[in-house]
Amino acid sequence: MDTENTGASKQEPLLHTVEDVARLLSLSDTKVRRMIWAGHIPSVRIGRAVRVTDEALREFVRGLAK
Repeated sequence: MDTENTGASKQEPLLHTVEDVARLLSLSDTKVRRMIWAGHIPSVRIGRAVRVTDEALREFVRGLAK
């Protein structure tokens, strides 16, 4: 990413929390957790933390349009 001419760079996160995903999809945290547990939204675990990759979230949304 070329940030030389843009001043301060704003980098998009690679991983999203359950709360982030809920906000982005306009759903409740509980609904997103259930969708993750059911395998509808792929996730990764880092210790006890559950995170959703940006690509997994985009793939999930693309799949909804089919």
